[in-house]
Amino acid sequence: MRYLPTNIDRKLGELGQVGGFPIDVASGTSLGQVHIVAELRGVPGASVSVPRNQFAEAGVGLVRQLENRAASLPKLITETQQKRVDAETTIVEVDARIDDPFKHSADLREAQERQARVEAGLAAMASEQNPRAETTDVPGD
Repeated sequence: MRYLPTNIDRKLGELGQVGGFPIDVASGTSLGQVHIVAELRGVPGASVSVPRNQFAEAGVGLVRQLENRAASLPKLITETQQKRVDAETTIVEVDARIDDPFKHSADLREAQERQARVEAGLAAMASEQNPRAETTDVPGD
């Protein structure tokens, strides 16, 4: 581990297994420092990063962190399934309302008319203050 290059990431292989998941180990660099990343293969967010010089001493702590991530998978799966159900419910609700008129359309129309009046007023004020801006004198006429 001491001689890992500081300019490239490298897959180092399989370290073992935790909870039935292989532990893949790789080196990665960030701001010139090498970190060893151990992750449970195929499990998003189940990785532990340790500075290269602390990897040899990480031992039980590293394994415990990976075990905790593996143990939390059933909860993560349940939460993800609930989020999916919630998203599907939202889609059904939105699809049911897709043809409903915009409930603030009158307010929107009024605001657009007010904006047009303000812009027209500002344009009129600008032309009163600078009448030469409207005329385009072409030299040589």
